[in-house]
Amino acid sequence: MLELESKTNISNVLNYLFIAYAFVIPLSRAGIVVFSMLMILLWLASPNKKADIQLAWQNHAIKALLIYFGYNVLSLFWVEIHNLGHAVEAVGKFWYFWPVLIIIPHIKKGNILKVISAFVLGVFVSEILSYGIFFELITMKHGTPSDPTPFMTHLDYALFLSFTALMVLSRLLYEESLKYRLFYIFFFLSVTTNLFITGGRVGYIIFIITLIILFLYRFENKLKALLQALMLLSTILIIAYNLSTTFHNRVHHTINSVTNIYQHQNYCNSWGTRVGAFIVAAEVVKQAPLFGVGIEDHIDELQEIIATQYPNMQCFSWYMHYHNQYLEIITKTGVLGLLLFLAIFYTLYQMKFQSKEFEIIKIILLCVYLIGFVADPFFILKQFTMAMFILFFALLNAQYLFEQGKRV
Repeated sequence: MLELESKTNISNVLNYLFIAYAFVIPLSRAGIVVFSMLMILLWLASPNKKADIQLAWQNHAIKALLIYFGYNVLSLFWVEIHNLGHAVEAVGKFWYFWPVLIIIPHIKKGNILKVISAFVLGVFVSEILSYGIFFELITMKHGTPSDPTPFMTHLDYALFLSFTALMVLSRLLYEESLKYRLFYIFFFLSVTTNLFITGGRVGYIIFIITLIILFLYRFENKLKALLQALMLLSTILIIAYNLSTTFHNRVHHTINSVTNIYQHQNYCNSWGTRVGAFIVAAEVVKQAPLFGVGIEDHIDELQEIIATQYPNMQCFSWYMHYHNQYLEIITKTGVLGLLLFLAIFYTLYQMKFQSKEFEIIKIILLCVYLIGFVADPFFILKQFTMAMFILFFALLNAQYLFEQGKRV
């Protein structure tokens, strides 16, 4: 009886922590760490840890996630000895995913939407601060009027804004109440505007592609859906191009960067480094295609290949990653590592939800990250975006267990 009461009390407290964790994800690195640790410590005091893990293990997506992490641990055996310390540290960052195993068995069904609302509220607070910086009403340690990102880099912030804007748009597409539709329209416009006054071009690309996919999913007439999506995007992009100096400059900077790459083989710009990383990665993969050259060793290889084969890329030889999640993984752990990584997203895609709302959240989450990975390693090396993925990955798996009758 006392054990049951203890379990219930711990579960109740954990549910409050889930809400707090979701709220701080867009706002604070320290908050992510603190609430992750609190969840873990409280869970360790729980009497049914084994049952919790067994429940989570029933989902193929969780199996894929744990197998991928296990393979990364195994890959430490072929890391050069001088890089082993840094490699162990890199693999150790997987502890951030521990809350997944806690949220899935403990979150109450009625709290899933509350947790999502807490996350959206956190984004809204960040958005208010961003507008305050943009209009020079406030100053913060991070962010400037030309790039008003209050807590994170513009790449990370763009991922948050595009994800939130698309979730709000999905609610708008299904909402029938005029009152709520007006609210979602206002919120969608505010988040989208915030996206286009910041400098994260990857966010623009994610937003454009995922919006089209969202419309194609929502409406049965695919041609009509495509035309509606293109009309909405054209309106947004034209307004943004004419009213947002940041977006206007980013468009022209992108055109100039691509032109310089093509005409002058100039890789010393943001797009050039990404193209250059593909070229270098191809050389690295040739050395160890199946298992990769090793965690951290892939940076040694990048620097050596640039020094000996591509002197025109010296400007980014000091970078500590490949500006691309897929390249990071295939150079570190080979084709096998990349396949195990993609299995996480494939198994998540395979989960079919009875709830349209969660089916759409799944689609948006997959699109946002799989597209975003082309521009930056958001999965492991980026704390904010890693935490956002952890939260929604766990919520989707928990919802799936409820719908399958494996949780009550």
